[in-house]
Amino acid sequence: MASTPKTKAFTPQDYSQWSHTALAARIAELEKQLRVSNARFARSCSPQKNPKRSATGSFNPTKYNTRYIALKFSYLGQQYNGFEYNSGNETRLKTIEEELWNALAKCRLIFPTGGIDYAALEREEENVNWDGTQYSKCGRTDKGVSAFGQVIGIRVRSNRPIKVDQSISEKRVQINNDESVDSTLEEFAGLDAFDTEETSRPRFDDQLDELPYPRLLNRILPPDIRILAWCPSPPDDFNARFSCRERQYRYFFVNPIFAPTPGATDADAEKRKRLDIEAMQAAAKSFEGLHDFRNFCKIDASKQITNFKRRIFRADIQVLDPRNSPAGYYGDGTKILRPATDQHLPFQVYCFTVHGSAFLWHQIRHMVAILFLVGQKLESPDIVQQLLDVEKFPGRPPYEKAEDAPLVLWDCLFPEKGGKTETETGAGEDALEWITVDGPRHPCATTGSKMSIVDHMWPMWQGRKIDEILTGTLLDEVASRWSTGPLQGERSRNHLAGSAKIFGGGNVSRLTGQYKPVCQRPQLSPPEAINKTYRLKNNLPESRITLDLSG
Repeated sequence: MASTPKTKAFTPQDYSQWSHTALAARIAELEKQLRVSNARFARSCSPQKNPKRSATGSFNPTKYNTRYIALKFSYLGQQYNGFEYNSGNETRLKTIEEELWNALAKCRLIFPTGGIDYAALEREEENVNWDGTQYSKCGRTDKGVSAFGQVIGIRVRSNRPIKVDQSISEKRVQINNDESVDSTLEEFAGLDAFDTEETSRPRFDDQLDELPYPRLLNRILPPDIRILAWCPSPPDDFNARFSCRERQYRYFFVNPIFAPTPGATDADAEKRKRLDIEAMQAAAKSFEGLHDFRNFCKIDASKQITNFKRRIFRADIQVLDPRNSPAGYYGDGTKILRPATDQHLPFQVYCFTVHGSAFLWHQIRHMVAILFLVGQKLESPDIVQQLLDVEKFPGRPPYEKAEDAPLVLWDCLFPEKGGKTETETGAGEDALEWITVDGPRHPCATTGSKMSIVDHMWPMWQGRKIDEILTGTLLDEVASRWSTGPLQGERSRNHLAGSAKIFGGGNVSRLTGQYKPVCQRPQLSPPEAINKTYRLKNNLPESRITLDLSG
């Protein structure tokens, strides 16, 4: 028998000795308690109203058709922990995949196996789950690396029914004029239910009648992640990773790499602050062709890779013309800017451009690191050929890879199957048909009610440009007013004989002792030995071999 909870015995207060002020305060306190008690009682007695039905509760995936598409998108990676999501990731930074999955899920575009807990999704507590979505990705960029042409393949909800409602196109324009994602979902809800009525409606148009995937996703995604285009009809066997035949990367850097000294008189010392671009170009050309790049990557023993041969179609150093890059699309600027070839420009921006069939882990950042050593005249251009000789160097000599932030996955190409054969100069042109977010046939193009993707990206560029202007102006102010110039009595020293300052890309440099050439350093264990050690440690059979074709 359940026991009745005990209640405290009431003890009457003796107010006879209380002052007038204390009695008034006590009365006010009791009145407040009474109001709270009455409000609670009123709420408990009032009839319960039916809660408003949410979009999450009414969403039924079985009502909708699906289709397999490819998405091309860009992102600035400095604020993310790489592209690939890892369930064990405990860093404070999100990954690109997390943001992408959240946007796809919130737009009700994907139906993974096991479903989605939309309440947990709103609380950002739902785990990323690609099962059942036919998801594939082209490049797995590292932390801090950006992409301007990343590609994924995925099965998504479609507005394409078995029989098409004749008013789809009209509703499409109305939906695109609505900035609310919730209202968009409500409008879409009845458009793609299976209809058995006959109709004389013309053939379904992928651009006019389909869901505007880029616009839906860009409303949810952060400003530094943008869907650029989508492909409505990739090949039946399309896989964003394995169907890609050419990946293009660019690594940006500024010359000079170290701060020029105001009022400097030592020309040799100032010259050492600039990279030798011609030497770097000569070294870069040695990368082209089919080579074993084991000495230009980080070995991941868990993958047990044994084939380190990769084909490089193009590798060279380019200078950026300030008249047309960056943000030079609106005009050539010839009246206000000097040509990029003018050697009197205070600095110049370059990029290392590399095209290849596939790349190993950290391969490009190791390639760039060696090029920087060549540019600083710490190594000769033939170091690339020496490190590509795996008989002479079966294991990589230790050296630091270049920084991540200046690296960009520029584009991913998918040539037509059975078309142009892969050659030394490239894998062929991209055969996928891309529908751009601001295409001329899109319904929004004629309504004028939508901001273009350029309009959305302009404020982000503008804000960062102001940061650059302020920093550069402050640098000029300090150099002209508050710097005393070169230190008096400072003796110029040969950087090879004394301490060396190594440029690592971006705004990173490292001070070392006396520089030791890379080829004279003791080699690390060769990949075969590293793989064997891993297999023995984890009791894996020797036949467990994989071929990594990642970007």
